[in-house]
Amino acid sequence: MFWGLEIKKEAVKFTPPYDTHVTGACLAAAAKGTERNILVVKYDGQEYSLCSLVLGKNEHSSLDLIFEEGKEVSFQVLGSGQPIHVTGFFVSQMDANEDDEDDMEDEDEEGLEGLEGSDDDEDEDEELEDDEEIDEELFKQLVAEEAAKQLKRKNATAAAEQPIKKTKAEQAAPVAKPAAAPAKPTASPAKKEAAAAPAKAATPTKNEQPKIVKNPNGLIVQDMIVGSGPEATRGKTVAVKYIGKLTNGKTFDSSLKRTFDFSLGLGEVIKGWDLGVAGMKVGGKRRLTIPSHLGYGAQGAKPDIPPHATLVFDVELCRVGR
Repeated sequence: MFWGLEIKKEAVKFTPPYDTHVTGACLAAAAKGTERNILVVKYDGQEYSLCSLVLGKNEHSSLDLIFEEGKEVSFQVLGSGQPIHVTGFFVSQMDANEDDEDDMEDEDEEGLEGLEGSDDDEDEDEELEDDEEIDEELFKQLVAEEAAKQLKRKNATAAAEQPIKKTKAEQAAPVAKPAAAPAKPTASPAKKEAAAAPAKAATPTKNEQPKIVKNPNGLIVQDMIVGSGPEATRGKTVAVKYIGKLTNGKTFDSSLKRTFDFSLGLGEVIKGWDLGVAGMKVGGKRRLTIPSHLGYGAQGAKPDIPPHATLVFDVELCRVGR
């Protein structure tokens, strides 16, 4: 709201009804003479000069003053006393409140934007969890398929060997068929050989029963599938795919779509990996149960791995380099 006063030699007292912003002072159109006209203000018991105006030289001055609501102020022109117009505007409480409300609305909108952003974070978390579940299912499926293939090959080998051994037994049997009593001892070894053949074929192989090794340092190594390719040894670059879990089953890391490469035994990974991957052969799959002192220890790896956590990794050796 606009505000203005005309000030002359006589002091003009003014009590602002609102906070008042004074923005300028200008010689009135009726001003005469070339002497200085000094605009002074008396405020809170002190007198201050605001500007000095001279007709034809300096007729206007910009000001930037705010006087409090209800606190009396007095203006006066010294010098030649020509009239000066002082102008500005009221700063109403309503305007101030509106500004505060606008600021609050802006802050609320920023806060809401932050909350909306958290929905995106939740979507990303859900997508990561879905990917981890898919990766875990793929790994289990690969392990099951490979185990089934090896079992099928073993069964096929056993089935091929069994008729041969039975044929040998049948060839030996006619020697023992004469009615004479001494022939019975001759037949007995042949029958034992024929009976022993299927029992030997039914014996579980190492691949069918995962081998578990518990080391003195607490590391547990379980070969799910024994590979047949090059062996991982200290100093060689190895490429693996893996899933990492806590003992409660929560997946904290995985790399099944692409391999993870590192130099074995050189401290590029946690100690449990340097020890647990050693000795694997390409094509093999191994489960490593790693105690905390061979993993991330008392510090953990925030936010996914808590302190003193035992870690379980399913590792597949894909490649061994130099």
